Amino acid sequence: MLGAAEVAIPIWDEKLSTGIEEIDIQHKELIKRIDELKKSIYGGNSRNEVKKMMDFLGSYVMEHFDAEEKLMTQADYPDISKHREEHKKFKKLYSDLVIEYDKRGGDYYFALDIHKQLIAWFTKHLLEIDAAYVPFLEKKF
Repeated sequence: MLGAAEVAIPIWDEKLSTGIEEIDIQHKELIKRIDELKKSIYGGNSRNEVKKMMDFLGSYVMEHFDAEEKLMTQADYPDISKHREEHKKFKKLYSDLVIEYDKRGGDYYFALDIHKQLIAWFTKHLLEIDAAYVPFLEKKF
């Protein structure tokens, strides 16, 4: 497991699979978008890609979190409130990023910052938070 200070580029691996096709597709898309942002940073085209990422995150936050919470509700997952709290934290992070983006635009340093934050959040969320519900949901579905 990665520590908070360590940042690794997420690459899809079947060990990341939740076994829930809809959720896995959404996770794969986020990984793809994070990779595209990284490539744009090193390719000198971060402004355009940051805009795409911000737009994507706006819809991803709603669609992905709603899908997860719907499944957990259907399965009567006992730690749903904890999971919702994690989603709430990311919504706050996204809100803060929107404010910062509106101030700075998608400059190089903002692109680096958002990239780092997304990797850190995604790694923790998928490997710790989502991993906690997988065994429970596997029994229910």
